[in-house]
Amino acid sequence: MCASVRKFARDTQKIKTLETPRERSRRDRRAAAAVSDKPQAAPTTATPVAGPSAGPQASTAGLSSEQLTAAQAPAAVATTARREKVLNAETPKFHSLAYYPDSVEQDGTLDSHTTQNSEGAHRRPKRDYAKTNKRNHVGQIANRQRRRQLLRAMQARRERELAEAARRTAAATAQNLNDARQMERVARAAHRAAASADFVKDLKTHLRCRALRLQDDEQDQVFTRDELNDVEIHKSKLYTHATMRINFTTYDMRRDQDSVNPRTCAAVMVDAQGSATQHPYHYAWVLGIFHAEVRLKSQNKPFEPVEFLWIRWLQHDKRYHWGWKAKRLPRFSFLPHTHPDAFGFLDPNNVLRGAHLIPAFAHGRTRDLLPPSIVRKNVENDEDWRYMHANFFVDRDMIMRYRKGDGVGHRTMSCTNELTVINNGAAEEDMDVDPYPEQDFGVVDGTEGYVVDDADWEYVPDEDDDLPQPEQPQEEFNEDGEPLLGHEAELDHIGLATL
Repeated sequence: MCASVRKFARDTQKIKTLETPRERSRRDRRAAAAVSDKPQAAPTTATPVAGPSAGPQASTAGLSSEQLTAAQAPAAVATTARREKVLNAETPKFHSLAYYPDSVEQDGTLDSHTTQNSEGAHRRPKRDYAKTNKRNHVGQIANRQRRRQLLRAMQARRERELAEAARRTAAATAQNLNDARQMERVARAAHRAAASADFVKDLKTHLRCRALRLQDDEQDQVFTRDELNDVEIHKSKLYTHATMRINFTTYDMRRDQDSVNPRTCAAVMVDAQGSATQHPYHYAWVLGIFHAEVRLKSQNKPFEPVEFLWIRWLQHDKRYHWGWKAKRLPRFSFLPHTHPDAFGFLDPNNVLRGAHLIPAFAHGRTRDLLPPSIVRKNVENDEDWRYMHANFFVDRDMIMRYRKGDGVGHRTMSCTNELTVINNGAAEEDMDVDPYPEQDFGVVDGTEGYVVDDADWEYVPDEDDDLPQPEQPQEEFNEDGEPLLGHEAELDHIGLATL
């Protein structure tokens, strides 16, 4: 290729070529502009000379240098001749011809590349220059470019973090899918553990209520066998989860979060408004966290994920006096396994917060509430705490939930029990002495009463009936020798006697 170019230069050497008229006029204009830019000497004043030969000199006398140059420029342009043009092969364009074949084999043809990016790179500095104050514009343009570079780096870092979070979420989802349990296997385990004889029936009842968007007061209805068979669980699989996080709004309108773990922190609380109860909240013990793909066959809709909790309900000890005046925490106990509502399922959206339940160590443990079961941990020796106290002093938000009207972010809770005080007021009756201090409260077949012994249950009549008055306890003293009135001695072991 280079030899062909040199041969072409030799063959055309004798051919005389001239520049075009347009090239000549452009060259003349550049020459005139260069002359006008040069500094001119101050013009001298000439004396007009009479006679015909003095006409041209007289016409230029007294003119400025610019006017003199403008007057002489047309004559210079008119006398310029066209220059001869020769082929110059010593340019980068001809020198690059030898590299074109190798470049085409390596990078492709020339029409597959563009200089648009490089040619358009000057547009950004021009836009930045328009935004400066035109003084020290170089530094201002550099600052703007530096800011853009930092923002791009921040955006790239953010995208990497999102990608990593998505990867972790996908890994966690895959792990949860690997933790799938066959529903029949879970039901058999629950039945053998005496946890729930109708696990599948209760689960499908709960899922059907969720699918039909039923309200809380409408979920007590009984469905027929055909209606329960209408609930379809994809592949009959339940997917387990290790923990659950509850987002809630505190009393001062701030966001907070509780973590629920069936192996460690398993107690939760739900709203009891609208139910026949003497306590503003229900408490439950989470046994398992699940989700499943569920649909109703009759609706002919795709499967949707439904999250639910398998729980064990606790009952409120209605005869145990608690509140601000009584200086006691509310007391709860597990429902006996023979009670139809001892176990159930709960929508995680109905959970208000995680709860802190303190065992009543003075009453010890019992095996009467539930036979040996897998719902307990091995270290519990198949025993349950007979009573547990709900600690509402765990944080400020929990205190405000038990103070009537003081929770800015919570609706007012009330209690129907006249003997229970959850506000700043005081109960009319004396609450220092339990009506049956030596007896325990329990439920059998839906009937509430106090346990006389381990085998017999005694029905508790209404408060208006005449009840035998218990014997007054003997007076006890504390370490300082001061008498403890009423049941302050019994409260002393949990540190509430001095409140």
